This record gives sequence, structure tokens and C-alpha cells, in this order.
Amino acid sequence: MKLRELQAPLRRVYKFVNLRWNLLQSKLALVAVWLAVMRRS
Repeated sequence: MKLRELQAPLRRVYKFVNLRWNLLQSKLALVAVWLAVMRRS
């Protein structure tokens, strides 16, 4: 296995993980905002 052969699958995995991470971050942000609102009321 050469590095060049590994690059394509690695890039695909990286894109997938990056998308998942962005979704997770936005969900965490929503939860944080919701908790702040619940505490205030």
C-alpha cells in the first residue's frame, strides 16, 4: 500500500467525520442555548 493509494479513502473518511462533527457541534450549541433558556425561566 502506497501513501497515494491511501489518500482517497482517507479523504473520504475525513469528509464524513468532518460533516458528523459539524452536526454534533450544532446540536451541542442548541442544547446549551436550550439549557440557558430553561434556567432563566
